[in-house]
Formats: sequence, C-alpha cells, structure tokens
Amino acid sequence: MNPCSPLTASGHEARIVMLTGDQEASARPSPGRQESTIISGVLPDNKGFVIQQLQNSGSKTAMVGDGINDAPALATADVGIAMGTGTDIAIESGDIVIMRGNLTASSPPLRFQKPP
Repeated sequence: MNPCSPLTASGHEARIVMLTGDQEASARPSPGRQESTIISGVLPDNKGFVIQQLQNSGSKTAMVGDGINDAPALATADVGIAMGTGTDIAIESGDIVIMRGNLTASSPPLRFQKPP
C-alpha cells in the first residue's frame, strides 16, 4: 500500500521524501519503496533545517524517525511520528508514537479531511 493513499484519497496532494544521512548510493530506491524524492547525505544537525525549507516552500510536513539524529526534525515537522522502538529523545520529540516499530502495521489507519 502507498502510504500517501489516505491523503490522496481525501483530495490532498502528497509525496514521500526520503531524508537520510546515508550517501546517495545507499539511499537509492529499491522495489516496493514509495519515495518520490531522496535527499541524501544530510548531516544530523541539518535534518530539521531541511524540514523547515520544505515548510517555507509551502509544504506541510510529517517526519518519521527513530533516532537521536531525527529528534530536531521530528520536533520541527508539522507532525512528528516517532517509532516506539527508537531512542527516548525521538519518542519524546514526536507528536505520534508508533508502538510496534512498523509504520505499515499501524492500525487503525489515519484519516485525513480536506479543510472546507
């Protein structure tokens, strides 16, 4: 299932951006992954800044992360989604915590409504 399906089904435009500290060669999409943009080689201190740039361009952002390096971006995003199997600081920085550590196994699915 495409993680953007709940958004696009409710009339929102959505895209997945992979924001990673890995180098480009390691971050290349593989079959079954859904990201439309990959931003690689991002230093931990810059993840929050990249989220802020996306917001400044008019995007609403959700960040999914599990590590200490993700905490600033989780706090900066419009919605921070922390994995419950991650570090305490990531969990504290998120607005939502996925307890199972598997984003696709979360239930019930989130529902989105386009504002009037």
